[in-house]
Amino acid sequence: PINTSIGRTYKNTIAAKDKNHYRCTGRVQKIKNPQTSILWKWPKNQQLSCDKVELNFSNLLNAVASLEKSATAYADLLKANPNPNKHLAKLNSLLFTAEQKLIIETGLPRRPWFRHSIYAPGYYTGYGVKTLPGIREGIEQRNWKEAQEQIEIVVNNVIKYTKQIDEAAAILKMR
Repeated sequence: PINTSIGRTYKNTIAAKDKNHYRCTGRVQKIKNPQTSILWKWPKNQQLSCDKVELNFSNLLNAVASLEKSATAYADLLKANPNPNKHLAKLNSLLFTAEQKLIIETGLPRRPWFRHSIYAPGYYTGYGVKTLPGIREGIEQRNWKEAQEQIEIVVNNVIKYTKQIDEAAAILKMR
């Protein structure tokens, strides 16, 4: 099967006949989920104002929209060409390393051992997963500077992840 869980590797994952495939659309759904994502708990104007401080989510929303477009294009190409014969090693490498684009090298604030920018156990909730943990916890702590810094870190990571998905899609276009 094509990698469905990035972090594990399989030989010839693309060439296998199993219809499972790498679901980059899952990251989009995780970020956009209204029950779990902090993005949808704030006003529609894409800014949060508290204590005369503004947090600007517009770059993040734009990055997520771009990711969604790229993930959909990738999924459509994969559906049309489920067993590509060219450049399998390159495609598998791109898919295998895509998740790493969402890593924060220095880790989350106060928890450098958790490095994923999209989800991690909550600082106060233990193992309960929090979406966009750096942003969420910055807001919960009313540390506006940290929250805005985390927004920009996540934006950069989502952009890198999107580029990786675009590269994989380009390979699927090759015949």
